[in-house]
Amino acid sequence: MALNSVSFDLSGVISIVAHDDRVISGSSNGFLNDIRFAQTQPLHLPPVQVSQSPIRQIVCIYEAALIACLIDAQVILFDLHSLAQQGVLPRSNGALAISLISYLHMDELGIPIIISRLVVVFKRKISVYSWHDSELIANTIDLALNQRIKTLEWINSTKLCLCFISTCAFADISTGRIFKSISIKDFISLRPLRVLKTSANYIGYYKKTSKFIITRVSNDELLLTYNIKSLFMDSNGQLLERSPIIWSLEPTHIVYFHPYFIVVFNQHIEIRNIESYLIIQTFDIGNITCIFSGKYLFISTQSQIWKLSNIPFDNQVDDLISQNRLDDALMLFNRVNSVLFQNKTTKIRYIKMMKAYQLFNEGKYKNSMILYSESSSSPIVVISMFPIEIFDCEQYLNDSSISKYINASRIFLEKMCKKNGQISKDFNHPEFNIKAATRALVSYYLNDVRRKLSFLISSMSQFQESFQDILNGTLLPEYYFTLPDSNNALTLEEMEKLLEIVDTTLFRAYIFVSPDLVGPLVRLQNKIQLKVAKDLLEKNRRYKDLIDYFFRKSLHRDALDLLKKLGQGIISDSIYQEQFKGISEIIKYLKKLDNDYIEEIFSFIKWPLEVDSDFAMEVFLNDNQQLCLSKKKVYNFLLSLNENLAIRYLEYLINNLNDLTSEFHDFLIMHYFKNIEEHQESDNILEKLLKLLIDSKAYNSAYILEHLPKNNKLLEHKAIILSNLGRHKYALKIYLFEIKDFKKATDYCIKVYSMNNTESSDEIFLILLNLLLKPPDGHEIQLSNALDLLSLYRSYIKIETVASCLPLNIKISDIKLYLETSIQNKTTDIINGKIISSLHIANLMKYQNKLIDACNKKYTITSEKTCGNCHKRLGQSVLAIFPNDSIVHYGCQRAFLKAQNMPYTAK
Repeated sequence: MALNSVSFDLSGVISIVAHDDRVISGSSNGFLNDIRFAQTQPLHLPPVQVSQSPIRQIVCIYEAALIACLIDAQVILFDLHSLAQQGVLPRSNGALAISLISYLHMDELGIPIIISRLVVVFKRKISVYSWHDSELIANTIDLALNQRIKTLEWINSTKLCLCFISTCAFADISTGRIFKSISIKDFISLRPLRVLKTSANYIGYYKKTSKFIITRVSNDELLLTYNIKSLFMDSNGQLLERSPIIWSLEPTHIVYFHPYFIVVFNQHIEIRNIESYLIIQTFDIGNITCIFSGKYLFISTQSQIWKLSNIPFDNQVDDLISQNRLDDALMLFNRVNSVLFQNKTTKIRYIKMMKAYQLFNEGKYKNSMILYSESSSSPIVVISMFPIEIFDCEQYLNDSSISKYINASRIFLEKMCKKNGQISKDFNHPEFNIKAATRALVSYYLNDVRRKLSFLISSMSQFQESFQDILNGTLLPEYYFTLPDSNNALTLEEMEKLLEIVDTTLFRAYIFVSPDLVGPLVRLQNKIQLKVAKDLLEKNRRYKDLIDYFFRKSLHRDALDLLKKLGQGIISDSIYQEQFKGISEIIKYLKKLDNDYIEEIFSFIKWPLEVDSDFAMEVFLNDNQQLCLSKKKVYNFLLSLNENLAIRYLEYLINNLNDLTSEFHDFLIMHYFKNIEEHQESDNILEKLLKLLIDSKAYNSAYILEHLPKNNKLLEHKAIILSNLGRHKYALKIYLFEIKDFKKATDYCIKVYSMNNTESSDEIFLILLNLLLKPPDGHEIQLSNALDLLSLYRSYIKIETVASCLPLNIKISDIKLYLETSIQNKTTDIINGKIISSLHIANLMKYQNKLIDACNKKYTITSEKTCGNCHKRLGQSVLAIFPNDSIVHYGCQRAFLKAQNMPYTAK
């Protein structure tokens, strides 16, 4: 039931108006009846005769304490309380009908006022009268018409729907125009674009006795009815995308009594759902003369007045649920204010879950899962409807945090089974399509729940200390994924456990209906149970997906062990059999590991190194990986396997990564020494060693020199090491007397001289000259090389030091070029010194002249001249004058300089 009814016997009623539970009726013999429908028994006050003619219509202008009655083609005003006549509405002679609308309006000062607008229908026009609170406004709004109105109704404060004999139109009183007109023929053929079918064929329904019925639903929606067809329109006369209503009989009245349509037929009344149009309740009341919808619904017949009121909405919902009319119950929640319900959110959720269960049983799996998702139903409830292939609840019964949800879900599902006349859920029933149901579960429920749970867990984990309100339900809807009849929010621990169940179920479902989607799932962050994933993937031989799962879970040893078996052919993948043969996949996997798993790398790289050492070494010769792996550990590991691998690794670190670790440079040089001793003719190693000794500055030269093998092929290498130690004389001896290469000796001198970072760099050529002219015992003087040195590098050798080195028997002609160059250089130095000295003197004189000019500058101090700091007159005070012509008191100069960010020096 939706409405309660109370009746009162009263004859001759042809018009009524009501305010709260007070009804004022107009009779056919001119009486006004005042009836109070109290809680117990209606109270009928003495009737007042106001006319000998029928009272056709009554409206109540409550703020003005007036009622307006249509009597004898006039609008007569009466006092609302005493029913005493207050006069006739000006210019209302010839009135045919009236209609009223009241609404709240904010004036220019922001003060709310109630405006009541009364439209009066005349033969060829309508006039609109306005009351602002209790004051009648003198000006009226008139709108001329070209035909006679049969009925009209306000849509909102500015728009009217007008119905004539054969047409219906819409008028805007703010602009004074009629902007939409619909004929009966057009109305019969109209249907919304998106509505393809209706419950009856209404084309051709037409009777001359039919008339339009206008039902106002809201400020922007009305129901327009002609004969047995009703259409929803907006305030502009445009069709709304809602199915038309085709009535079985032609209604006489239709009103909107929140939240229902009240449809009046000749012998009965129907209470209908405004969304589904289904009948909620019927009353056997016939021959109705008029109907009024307000706080209560009042209906008059020739002998009675009925009061119909809403049963408490909670009771209505319970009644509808008991009748399994879930759509009607949801309509109530959508249409009625939340304050009129207890636990509205919980009840809506419960009804949606019941509706979803019904849809699931009907095979409408997609709609069912969408509804489950909208209501944030507990995943346990939803997946418990599926067989063990999708969800095995037995494995969670020992988990106290989940077992209560499983038991409660069983109770809920058993209750739903009984409600639908089932003993238990039969998964083998031919109408149960498990594949389609599972696809809907995955697409429309599990993925959405997974996203929501992940977000909630992330939010709660991130803000657990700062926002305790999340856990208290103020920032988090309380009903998220809880049991159907629970109001308690889930804890973080429970949510994480639910996410594990959701992920595991999603995984099982993918295996069952869409195996190709398993890969993307396991590569994401997930909480799939290890045992379930391992068992199912191994059973289906989907080893690639299992490896991805192991990687996401950081179970790298398990993944590598599996890759090794696949590579060796011990097992094979059902799809990627050829891909996993050999060592390529295990190498790719090892490249992705960091230093935390270096032991796993060492354990599983041995087999690839045995198969193909060049390819396997890519694990260590990887720029990205070397940023995180311990280089010392890698070196020691490779050295334990094969020295050549260790050498290759060191060469990569030094040559490719420019690693400047002294220890690695020393290790590599020592390995080269060892190889040279073992392979005397290894020119390649000699070249590598020489390049390393030249390019590197990171090795320990003293340590390397100490361990340098005694080998004639290492003389140049030894010279480079001596050079690094600053022992240039010994290095030059090697070039001159052991290698016997004067060109390399001079190149060495140029290199040392160009460094210009030691005291010996300026004397390096002199050292070479001394060695040429005064060689060690057992070696001849190299006079020609000495003269070539003086000739070619004369600008590098100072003349003062050369004289003492030259032998006494040398000819002046042999060193003529050197002497000329040296004297020329000395002369150039003297001339340059004089020029620079002259420039300094000129610059000094320039600034001295500027100082003289500044000191001789004169300033005129007038009586109006003020201090640049304190802004007082300068007068006869001692002054301080600055180069920028600023003048301040002598005592103000420190403050002035400080304000200008300039230093102050006291004199």
